[in-house]
Amino acid sequence: MDSKALGARIQFRREQASMTQVELAEVIGCTPQHISALEGGVKTLRLETFVAICKALAIPPNLLLCDVMADLDEFWEAEVDRALQAISPHLRVLVGPKLMLNLQELDVYESIR
Repeated sequence: MDSKALGARIQFRREQASMTQVELAEVIGCTPQHISALEGGVKTLRLETFVAICKALAIPPNLLLCDVMADLDEFWEAEVDRALQAISPHLRVLVGPKLMLNLQELDVYESIR
């Protein structure tokens, strides 16, 4: 995970929420200097702090983890393909269209979110 990119996304979302570093620090129980170091990519983000920041900013984690999520998309695409290859051709014909419909709905949902 790119600490600088993650820090920049935290800063962007914090500013979007009209919060200062001081305010965010107070909400999550750390110092403004710590928030500054996280946003600058100088310090590594602990999971507990990450969760607290997401809660404080009222955002889902995927908004901060978009570079990691892109890697996961490739992983799951390969896993789905592997799983489809493992089932019988008859079942693949039944499952394939439903799976494609679900993936299309997910793409539409992601584009309007």
